[in-house]
Amino acid sequence: MQSLPDAPHRASLRALPDELIWLHQTVQYEQETVYVSDLYVDGKYRNEGIGRRLMSAAARVARDGGGVHLWLTMMSANTQADRFYRRIADVREEDVMAFAVTGETFERLASEAPAVSTGAIEEIDWPAMSETATHELIDRFFSAANAGDLEGMLDCLHEDVVHDLNQGERQIGKQAFRWNRGLNAKYFRETFSDIIVMAGQGGGRAAAEFTLRGTYLATAEGLPPANGQEFVLRAGMFFEIDDGLISRISVHFNGADWVDQLRSA
Repeated sequence: MQSLPDAPHRASLRALPDELIWLHQTVQYEQETVYVSDLYVDGKYRNEGIGRRLMSAAARVARDGGGVHLWLTMMSANTQADRFYRRIADVREEDVMAFAVTGETFERLASEAPAVSTGAIEEIDWPAMSETATHELIDRFFSAANAGDLEGMLDCLHEDVVHDLNQGERQIGKQAFRWNRGLNAKYFRETFSDIIVMAGQGGGRAAAEFTLRGTYLATAEGLPPANGQEFVLRAGMFFEIDDGLISRISVHFNGADWVDQLRSA
């Protein structure tokens, strides 16, 4: 990618062996701003951290060329892009959704990438994500849950983690997760056992099947009165992993069976 201030330029990054992943964009210097008009990763390589690596390389080139921040926009209906950009950028909401990578955020992102020549984003040997590392991350998450270690669970999560509750709402962010777990602990004591973790190729996605054993401690709104009922459920969680942390948790179990157990105990 040329670093001329008065012209747009293409950039590419060889992010995987024998596969050329294009940062399908025009990067244009406007004073001290680098504008990223579009970013694209082939579908078969998504959820492996490549998008962040491309953005990091763009930030590094921008900084080396005298830029101090990145600027990019997206269609407001593009929820997948919205989740991605919110994890790496500061949000400036106007008539269009605008993301600016500035200040400490810009410096941190640019520092993730190796040094890049000013003439082009050359081949960068990024370490591949590991299925083993994903297994270890999820094992650590469940171990913290069983130990009642909320901070340990939060250490496994992205700041903007998406938490899809079983047959319920979607919550976003570590603070929302903290609140949900605190509320859950008020009404239930739970442990996870018989845990089987399965990680997809590259470690970007995973699933866990487990037995959830619990005790109903206090009456919760919409549920039967609590008198110490115990319940056992086969359940599962689906995970997305970005930058070595859990960015999505989707919980699934048979809600009708759970309520029946609370009623019949």
